[in-house]
Amino acid sequence: MLHKFSSRRLGFTLVEVLVVIAIIGALVALLLPAVQMAREAARRANCQSRLKQIGLALQGYADANKSFCSGLTVKKSTSRCGTGWAVHCLPHIEQSALYNLMRPQIYSDEGLFSWNAANKAHVRLKAFICPSDNKAKGNIQYFSGGSHQMHRASYIGNYGLASVDPYKHTVFYSTHEGSGVLFSNSAIGFKHITDGAANTFLVGERHNKSVSNPAPKVGHDLYDLPNSGGDTAWAGAGNGDYTFAATAAYSSPEVAPQNLGIVFYGPNRDGRVGFSSQHPGGAQFTMCDGSVHFVSEQIEDTVYTFLGIRRDGYPTQVP
Repeated sequence: MLHKFSSRRLGFTLVEVLVVIAIIGALVALLLPAVQMAREAARRANCQSRLKQIGLALQGYADANKSFCSGLTVKKSTSRCGTGWAVHCLPHIEQSALYNLMRPQIYSDEGLFSWNAANKAHVRLKAFICPSDNKAKGNIQYFSGGSHQMHRASYIGNYGLASVDPYKHTVFYSTHEGSGVLFSNSAIGFKHITDGAANTFLVGERHNKSVSNPAPKVGHDLYDLPNSGGDTAWAGAGNGDYTFAATAAYSSPEVAPQNLGIVFYGPNRDGRVGFSSQHPGGAQFTMCDGSVHFVSEQIEDTVYTFLGIRRDGYPTQVP
């Protein structure tokens, strides 16, 4: 009697394996953008929360002192590096001990050149770093030889309109009063913000990016400044480049700010002295009333500029 044995397949064919791999690859390709979007949404929410805390800290200072803190405290008798507005936030973000160590240098002739301040300025503070700003790592050297350094940050004060020297390609941050809220030796109270606290930028984002590869811009409105730095630091700086940003730059102090139709020029408009971020489509800002808004990079230039000026006579809401 003959017995018929059927052969049983114990594995997959090569074709079946390739089909499964292709299906898995397709699923990953479909899911990966969603995962990345979810992660960016979480980072953006975290950034918004940090900007909210900064806004509350600066408002707390303003309530106690009848004005917002100085954007950059600089002794007029010296050219030493001054301390930035973020130092005044320290007591309000659970960094009172660090503030007490740095406080004696805020109004000193040495400023950040003091060794006591320099030893504290390189502390990494998450409160001043956007989770999407992957370049906000390490220190910025602000004194030749590398002996004085500050840790990078992602948030920068609103200077307003900046005056550009077209010959030197520099911004007059230290020598001119800003039309915003935070600038050198500023003391702007709510009474000075006649356009309304809800209609005026207080602090915004600036992404740390190499000079050769400028960060994404908001408003695309800045004059080309090839010699301006793109770094941001929480502790302060010499002329404010690390501490505040401009919503627009015009060619000289003689150009009236109301001539906004002609101030946005330059073939290589540059975001290195302006606001920027790594969030797709725009950047986030804290307004003077403490609210936080996402501003699209497609915002009209004039609207964006007016939001940076505290008393232009054109109260403008964030779109």
